[in-house]
Amino acid sequence: MTLVAALDWGGSWADAILWDSSSAVSASGLMDAFSVRSRETSAEALLVGLLEKNPAAKNQVNSVAISGGDRRRVGPELSGLPVRVVDELDAIAAGARNLSGLQDAVAVSCGTGTAVVYYLEDSGIMQTLHLGGTAVGGGTLDGLSHLLLSKPVEDLETLALQSTTASGLDLTVGDIVGSGIGLVPADATASYFANASEPVGTSAASNVAPSDVAKSLLHMVAETIATVASLAADKTGCNELVFTGRVAQNALIQARIRFACQIHGKNAHFPKGGLYATAIGAAIQSQMVPPI
Repeated sequence: MTLVAALDWGGSWADAILWDSSSAVSASGLMDAFSVRSRETSAEALLVGLLEKNPAAKNQVNSVAISGGDRRRVGPELSGLPVRVVDELDAIAAGARNLSGLQDAVAVSCGTGTAVVYYLEDSGIMQTLHLGGTAVGGGTLDGLSHLLLSKPVEDLETLALQSTTASGLDLTVGDIVGSGIGLVPADATASYFANASEPVGTSAASNVAPSDVAKSLLHMVAETIATVASLAADKTGCNELVFTGRVAQNALIQARIRFACQIHGKNAHFPKGGLYATAIGAAIQSQMVPPI
């Protein structure tokens, strides 16, 4: 077995994986993973943390692939292993391709922010096109969760499940017009948090359930991501969207992404192993990249 250690450096989290480079197209090549807040570590420390979990694997690792922010501060070696730098957009596309099995799709990497990359594999050669993205993502959830609820982002889903309203604090299309309009169904969101408003001189915060705030936060981020990705995908004619990254592992976000994608005629996919998709893509693409 030949292993590749791959590091994906995001704005909020840094992920490291051990990848079996002989694996087939699936998540089966993922041997282990190690994650830490990116502000609390370095590339060297991240790799050491991964290898300390798997001391027996160290002698089987032949290189380190790195994608994302900290690649700028990495030299030709980490812990004595040669470093191969992989373009982040290529890593996003390769990870989505490997995990989803789709040869033609739009990869949506839902991290601190959101990146949207179209890829097409033909005769073993993958072409990619960066379609853009949005600054709305996991960092948005993290920051607003602390500001509005004084809670860590990890608590949002559990809190949102306690909401007794279907739309949280959101105003729906049906609330305004009594039905759907055009392609948009009645239960689609017309305005996030609009139902939190109160007359001048009253305190809206005192009448708002934290669970409804959490639900609306998740709706806002999920639907923004899905809408931006769907509209970007229209440029390609492709209706298959592969959502990866930490944010895309939240069940409520997945449900709302699917709902918003359906409005735009798109199919949303959430492959197994998607949390580490960019690191997996970096490991795969590193085999075609020379060392630094």
